[in-house]
Amino acid sequence: HTLLIDVTRFGCPWQYCARMSLQAKQTVVCTPGDKPGYLMLVHTGAVGLFQERQDGWSNPVAIYKQGWFINREMLIGAASYYYIVALEDGEVLYWDERLWNQMRRERPLMASAIFSMVMKQQARDSDLL
Repeated sequence: HTLLIDVTRFGCPWQYCARMSLQAKQTVVCTPGDKPGYLMLVHTGAVGLFQERQDGWSNPVAIYKQGWFINREMLIGAASYYYIVALEDGEVLYWDERLWNQMRRERPLMASAIFSMVMKQQARDSDLL
Protein backbone atom coordinates (compact mmCIF):
# COMPACT_ATOMS: atom_id res chain seq x y z
CA HIS A 1 0.00 0.00 0.00
CA THR A 2 2.96 2.30 -0.51
CA LEU A 3 3.12 3.05 -4.22
CA LEU A 4 -0.53 4.02 -4.61
CA ILE A 5 -0.52 6.31 -7.63
CA ASP A 6 0.85 5.56 -11.09
CA VAL A 7 3.58 8.18 -11.08
CA THR A 8 5.23 6.59 -8.00
CA ARG A 9 5.32 3.21 -9.74
CA PHE A 10 7.20 4.32 -12.87
CA GLY A 11 10.39 2.29 -12.88
CA CYS A 12 11.14 -0.86 -10.97
CA PRO A 13 11.60 -0.55 -7.19
CA TRP A 14 13.47 -3.89 -7.18
CA GLN A 15 16.44 -2.31 -8.95
CA TYR A 16 16.97 -0.01 -5.97
CA CYS A 17 16.94 -2.54 -3.14
CA ALA A 18 18.51 -5.85 -2.15
CA ARG A 19 17.24 -8.73 -0.04
CA MET A 20 18.42 -10.51 3.08
CA SER A 21 17.29 -13.82 4.59
CA LEU A 22 16.37 -14.00 8.26
CA GLN A 23 16.67 -17.01 10.56
CA ALA A 24 14.30 -17.21 13.50
CA LYS A 25 15.87 -16.27 16.86
CA GLN A 26 19.34 -16.19 15.24
CA THR A 27 19.42 -13.10 13.02
CA VAL A 28 20.00 -9.96 15.09
CA VAL A 29 19.40 -7.10 12.69
CA CYS A 30 20.36 -4.28 15.02
CA THR A 31 21.36 -3.57 18.61
CA PRO A 32 20.75 -0.46 20.75
CA GLY A 33 23.17 2.33 19.95
CA ASP A 34 23.94 1.03 16.45
CA LYS A 35 23.48 3.42 13.59
CA PRO A 36 21.54 1.23 11.16
CA GLY A 37 23.08 1.08 7.72
CA TYR A 38 19.90 -0.17 6.10
CA LEU A 39 16.25 0.76 5.82
CA MET A 40 14.45 -2.59 5.76
CA LEU A 41 11.00 -3.71 4.65
CA VAL A 42 9.72 -6.98 6.07
CA HIS A 43 8.73 -9.11 3.09
CA THR A 44 8.10 -12.46 4.83
CA GLY A 45 8.46 -13.69 8.38
CA ALA A 46 8.44 -11.50 11.47
CA VAL A 47 10.88 -9.47 13.54
CA GLY A 48 10.61 -8.27 17.12
CA LEU A 49 11.92 -5.26 19.00
CA PHE A 50 13.46 -5.91 22.40
CA GLN A 51 14.68 -3.46 25.02
CA GLU A 52 17.29 -5.84 26.41
CA ARG A 53 19.18 -8.93 25.31
CA GLN A 54 17.29 -12.10 26.24
CA ASP A 55 17.71 -15.85 26.10
CA GLY A 56 15.10 -17.15 23.70
CA TRP A 57 14.01 -13.65 22.66
CA SER A 58 10.57 -13.66 24.25
CA ASN A 59 8.34 -10.73 25.24
CA PRO A 60 9.09 -8.25 22.44
CA VAL A 61 8.06 -4.61 22.73
CA ALA A 62 6.65 -4.83 19.19
CA ILE A 63 6.37 -7.35 16.36
CA TYR A 64 6.58 -6.40 12.70
CA LYS A 65 5.39 -8.55 9.83
CA GLN A 66 4.93 -8.14 6.08
CA GLY A 67 4.78 -4.56 4.88
CA TRP A 68 6.43 -2.90 7.89
CA PHE A 69 9.62 -0.90 7.72
CA ILE A 70 12.34 -1.42 10.32
CA ASN A 71 15.58 0.45 10.96
CA ARG A 72 13.73 3.63 10.07
CA GLU A 73 16.40 5.57 11.97
CA MET A 74 18.67 5.05 8.95
CA LEU A 75 16.86 7.85 7.14
CA ILE A 76 17.88 10.44 9.73
CA GLY A 77 21.21 8.99 10.82
CA ALA A 78 19.98 8.24 14.35
CA ALA A 79 20.98 5.30 16.53
CA SER A 80 18.66 2.36 17.14
CA TYR A 81 16.82 2.13 20.47
CA TYR A 82 16.14 -1.60 20.37
CA TYR A 83 17.47 -5.02 19.56
CA ILE A 84 15.77 -6.09 16.34
CA VAL A 85 15.63 -9.88 16.08
CA ALA A 86 14.04 -12.27 13.60
CA LEU A 87 11.17 -14.15 15.27
CA GLU A 88 10.32 -16.23 12.20
CA ASP A 89 12.32 -17.32 9.20
CA GLY A 90 11.77 -14.82 6.43
CA GLU A 91 13.20 -12.18 4.17
CA VAL A 92 13.59 -8.42 4.23
CA LEU A 93 14.19 -6.01 1.38
CA TYR A 94 16.70 -3.32 2.22
CA TRP A 95 18.14 -0.06 1.01
CA ASP A 96 21.60 0.97 2.08
CA GLU A 97 22.63 4.60 1.77
CA ARG A 98 23.93 4.14 -1.78
CA LEU A 99 20.77 2.38 -3.02
CA TRP A 100 18.49 4.87 -1.26
CA ASN A 101 20.33 7.85 -2.73
CA GLN A 102 20.29 6.29 -6.20
CA MET A 103 16.51 5.82 -5.97
CA ARG A 104 16.08 9.39 -4.68
CA ARG A 105 18.07 10.68 -7.64
CA GLU A 106 16.57 8.50 -10.38
CA ARG A 107 13.02 7.98 -9.07
CA PRO A 108 12.32 10.80 -6.60
CA LEU A 109 8.55 10.23 -6.51
CA MET A 110 9.02 6.56 -5.70
CA ALA A 111 11.46 7.42 -2.90
CA SER A 112 9.07 10.07 -1.62
CA ALA A 113 6.17 7.59 -1.50
CA ILE A 114 8.29 5.10 0.46
CA PHE A 115 9.51 7.84 2.79
CA SER A 116 5.89 8.93 3.41
CA MET A 117 4.90 5.37 4.34
CA VAL A 118 7.89 5.10 6.68
CA MET A 119 6.77 8.31 8.42
CA LYS A 120 3.16 7.07 8.69
CA GLN A 121 4.37 3.88 10.31
CA GLN A 122 6.66 5.86 12.62
CA ALA A 123 3.74 8.05 13.69
CA ARG A 124 1.61 4.97 14.36
CA ASP A 125 4.41 3.47 16.43
CA SER A 126 4.93 6.64 18.46
CA ASP A 127 1.42 6.17 19.83
CA LEU A 128 2.23 2.58 20.87
CA LEU A 129 5.86 2.50 21.99
